[in-house]
Amino acid sequence: MSGLRLAARGPGLKHIVVDYVIPRSPSAEAGIAVGDELLLIDGRGVAEGDLSDARKALRADGAMRQLVLRRDADTIRVALKLRRLL
Repeated sequence: MSGLRLAARGPGLKHIVVDYVIPRSPSAEAGIAVGDELLLIDGRGVAEGDLSDARKALRADGAMRQLVLRRDADTIRVALKLRRLL
């Protein structure tokens, strides 16, 4: 739906990082890049949950999600409209 493949890294596997972005997916169109760390989904900290929770939040066809990501020293905010990729 989002076009993201996420991976958990760091202490306690609490850092959710973009591992791959499917070309022409909603995430690619929003400018999300490999290596970006996902911080918030709709205002909720992803570190409060786990990788499975983040994946579930990004699977609702037609939903609009507000994401906050960290790229190097910058914070990036994107709106992501989820859709089927096939």
